[in-house]
Amino acid sequence: MFSSVIFSVLGDFKRYREASYLIGGKEVKCKLASLALALRKMEAGVKVTVCFLAPESLVALPYMAEGVKEGMELLTSRGKLVERLRESVKEELTGELGFSPLIRVVQSVGAYPGGNGVLYEFENYPGNITSQLFLEMLKVIEEAQKHGDVRVYLDVSTGFNLHLVSTLEALKALLIYLKLERVFQPETQRIPFQLIYTPPIHRTRRKVKIEFQELDVRAFFDLPIKRKAGYDVKTSYIVKLPRDQAEKLGRSLGETVKTLKKLLHILKICFNAIKHNTPLALFDSEVTGVETPGEILKKVEKTKDSLLNLFETLKNLEEIKFIAE
Repeated sequence: MFSSVIFSVLGDFKRYREASYLIGGKEVKCKLASLALALRKMEAGVKVTVCFLAPESLVALPYMAEGVKEGMELLTSRGKLVERLRESVKEELTGELGFSPLIRVVQSVGAYPGGNGVLYEFENYPGNITSQLFLEMLKVIEEAQKHGDVRVYLDVSTGFNLHLVSTLEALKALLIYLKLERVFQPETQRIPFQLIYTPPIHRTRRKVKIEFQELDVRAFFDLPIKRKAGYDVKTSYIVKLPRDQAEKLGRSLGETVKTLKKLLHILKICFNAIKHNTPLALFDSEVTGVETPGEILKKVEKTKDSLLNLFETLKNLEEIKFIAE
């Protein structure tokens, strides 16, 4: 059975109000969609890990620190900040739910007004936040993997906008990382990623349905040449021949097919270099196998010649039937 890891970005959590969340036809009452999902999973016997991603800028909230001295003490001692957050989260969100979530403090950027005219300003870059989130979430997922296969959820209905965007970027990077990991460890199970969200919750009508959306990214290069288009050199034609003629065909086309495979490999790299806005890859001979930009044109011409030779050879061989897929 899958275990579940549920991530949620914390905002001004004392302002969160209880709502009725509908999941799979059942109603769950709590203050966050992530907690509602966790409770529903636990009812079904699924092992659940809830991880709150807490921006360090939460110290600016009046109930987190009484003044700048205490605020700076919390910022310079992550252990104290995590403990303060754990106490406040238990009091406001999870006290009656019967489980304790993980809390991971993450970097912030920008200026946040605190109490008594204090202004907390964090000099940073969004990329640094994304990098930290990637590493923090990876550790949580890897720990959950020790107990079996994992499903990952991100609640996008709460949290500060900047941190939510950074978390989404980190999650996409995690998807690519885990897909590449499966190349070297094929026995590793694929991890499904889903976003969970709700419509805006009205003050008087506090009943909403939790929606799910699968999150996926491409981790590998591809070409816009699909089998149905009839251009896949491996499957476009079926050639039925006696064995001796098949061997003759193989000898005739051996070098041509080898050249085509090499050129298709270069084409795939070049196409994706343009598609993913990395054109400098076209000038790296180790990537493309082409020494100079001028050689690319020669390769294109060679591809045309190879294709013409291939078709001409096929035409001249007797008793060959082509069956287009």
